[in-house]
Amino acid sequence: MNKTRVGLATFVFVIVCLFSYHKLTRYLLVSDRNISSALSTAKTEALPLIDDLEDYHRARGVYPRSIKQLPKNRLWGKYLYQTNDLNVAYQSLDCQKRMRDLMGWQTSEKRQKMAETRDECILGYSQFVIKSQVRPAHLQISAFVVFESANPKWDVDWCNNSGEGRDHCYDDLLKLQEENQQ
Repeated sequence: MNKTRVGLATFVFVIVCLFSYHKLTRYLLVSDRNISSALSTAKTEALPLIDDLEDYHRARGVYPRSIKQLPKNRLWGKYLYQTNDLNVAYQSLDCQKRMRDLMGWQTSEKRQKMAETRDECILGYSQFVIKSQVRPAHLQISAFVVFESANPKWDVDWCNNSGEGRDHCYDDLLKLQEENQQ
């Protein structure tokens, strides 16, 4: 067998193993009693939040930059509201150009100017995600119940917190804790 075939076979084997690991983890999470309970709770508990987000969208044509732009509700501290800069709606073409011009190498002055321009120019977002952390009963991973406006249904997301550096799950947990403290 030549090196190309061995390399291809190894690549296919790794992909199959990763896919199998993903499917097994998903199965274990979906069948976990804590996750299934959190999913059913979120479907009813977060409905007022989703309704308020939809009302905001109907009134303004975009979703809010922050959940703080909605009427307060104590239950919302349980959910992390996220947007994606790829789904941003600017107030004008000039604002979009100004934001694009501030991209690239960042200095402290440029970061400050970008924050000011973002506050001034971003009207809202065309999509959002809300998520809430759940502790699985038996797995040592960070799990979330997630609602995405692009695919409006509840689902499960997870990642391993191996302790090797910061990952998006760790950052999400910090943001959720920060939002809950305010």
